Amino acid sequence: MTIANTAQAEAWNSGEDVAHWVRNQARYDRMNEPFAALILDAALAEYVPPPVGFGSGDGPGMFAFADPDRVRAVLAAAGWRDITITSEHRSILVGGGGGVDDAVAFLRTGSMGRMMLAGADAGTADRALAAVRTALVPHTDDDGVHLGAAVWLVQAATS
Repeated sequence: MTIANTAQAEAWNSGEDVAHWVRNQARYDRMNEPFAALILDAALAEYVPPPVGFGSGDGPGMFAFADPDRVRAVLAAAGWRDITITSEHRSILVGGGGGVDDAVAFLRTGSMGRMMLAGADAGTADRALAAVRTALVPHTDDDGVHLGAAVWLVQAATS
């Protein structure tokens, strides 16, 4: 098997990012549950992965395919046809449930939280986390912290 993006593969196979996902698998499953049925219902019977480049401006990550025109272009170039892209919105439980302090801790220990606070002094990190907590409080109920989330539901047929 050839790995097109070895740097991304290495990042997901070692270090704190993968450890966070493994430790919190049930929480991620519960948090992403609103999208699971949507994706499974729309799943193609046959999957053929399109070759995607990760050059300048095309870097991997959660927002690499945020532009639906880019998604259409990549899929069309790979031979897919009848491409439909639908914006789907759901409410998710941040960290899979728990109180606001639990959600803040979950976000702080995830890869984005660690990256954003890397190099920050303790006072700055504390202020940033306090601001996150304040922002999350209005979205909290007995189940946990609910935030809106969105995905592109991408469907296509092979040529």
